[in-house]
Amino acid sequence: MRHPASVTEGGSEPSAWVTRRLLGLLSIYVGLILYASLIPFRFDLLPLGQAWEAFLASPDMRSPYGTREDWTTNLFLSLPVGLLGAAALCRRWRFGPGTAIRWTGVLLLCLALPPLVELLQVLVPGRIPSRNDIVAQWTGGLIGAGLWAVGGRWLAERLKAGREGVRSILDLLGWAYLIGYLGLVLFPFDFTFRPGAIGDRLAEGNLLPLVAGSSCRSGCLGHLLLEAGATVPLGAVLARYRPPQAGWAGWIFGALGFGALVEAAQLLLAGGVAQAVSAVARAAGVLGGLVVGRTDLSRWHGILLRHGRHLVLGAAPVYLLVVGLIAGWFQEPLRGLDEIRQTLHNLHWLPLYYHFYTGQSAALYSLVAQTVLYVPIGLACWLWGWAGRRPLPPGVAVGWAFGLALVAEMGKLLFRGLRPDPTDVFVAVTAAWVAWHVARLLHRGRRRDLLRRADAFSAAQEIREQAKPWAFPPPPS
Repeated sequence: MRHPASVTEGGSEPSAWVTRRLLGLLSIYVGLILYASLIPFRFDLLPLGQAWEAFLASPDMRSPYGTREDWTTNLFLSLPVGLLGAAALCRRWRFGPGTAIRWTGVLLLCLALPPLVELLQVLVPGRIPSRNDIVAQWTGGLIGAGLWAVGGRWLAERLKAGREGVRSILDLLGWAYLIGYLGLVLFPFDFTFRPGAIGDRLAEGNLLPLVAGSSCRSGCLGHLLLEAGATVPLGAVLARYRPPQAGWAGWIFGALGFGALVEAAQLLLAGGVAQAVSAVARAAGVLGGLVVGRTDLSRWHGILLRHGRHLVLGAAPVYLLVVGLIAGWFQEPLRGLDEIRQTLHNLHWLPLYYHFYTGQSAALYSLVAQTVLYVPIGLACWLWGWAGRRPLPPGVAVGWAFGLALVAEMGKLLFRGLRPDPTDVFVAVTAAWVAWHVARLLHRGRRRDLLRRADAFSAAQEIREQAKPWAFPPPPS
């Protein structure tokens, strides 16, 4: 039975409860933008006139690559503002005064938020407002609103179809993941296309060998596992479009080619480093996802139901080892007790605090790596409850992710050169919560598919029974 809120006007518009949730997401996202822009929350309250003059005198930041990186970061961070705002408010596809008012509100939000953010940064010592950032955020917001104007109807129809079965859900999630993955590995898109650029990058030593001894130190194996794990969903997406007669040799060469292309693209990025072992790791992940995607999971239903909990328990030691590798445990000398106390005393507990002092690319990579690392907790908690026929609430996944991330971060106090980051705990909790809900969404879609097939089979049987009296008698022998 369909949820009452899923019945929408015209049959294709988002419902009121979806609109409320989109507005909630928009509010949370805008709050995160303001929060990240005001870190470290040390304010120098200037008079309004003086603050306004400092804002008007904000410089243009002109550096060879910093400007492009700042532009890209601000553009992509502001894109969801326009997209979510348009999706929440502009849900009517026919023209009229109401539609014009809603679109005006979305445009005002996209145009007013960036100057407000930059003006507030005048009050934070160490923050430098930039007119380039305002223009980039305007551009991103308007692009986000334009994306909804162009593809919003199609996306709404895809989401509506996703409520009817798992295939549409997988298509949406798969292509969204593919776009996001390519965006992340190529961030910040500061490509250098001048003649001889690749030769210069090779001469600078930006192409590392298959196993780079000096670069492959603490956490190298763990990061390679993350790179392979991040490409598994890509292989699962491609498996849905793999012809049945396609041979594995072609897919192996294709996966290696994909990894090589990604690493080659790193050579065109300012500051990018290519490594052959990373290309192999990405190819292995794609092939693993291809195997998973081509497997008929219905055959594994009974196995997972009977042995799902054994699978979780068996994979737990390996997973804990990977968490320790990513955290950098046992790969640096131990700290003394006084050093531990001093490090703990100097620790800043404010989320995203340390990301303010790192490069934007490094901060983004850290957030993505921690997200991939703790997604299995949400999946494992859902599988544990499903296999035991007693579903676990998402709070269990959140609790396990919080506890494990807290131990992993506090364990860094024991090793020199490492520093706990409370942001990783927040990311772990969010990743586990989202993964649990995605698993439940896919399970419900699969159940709807099976129920629809059962209804179709019952209807076919009923039609056969009704047709029997009308059948011609067999010919005489």
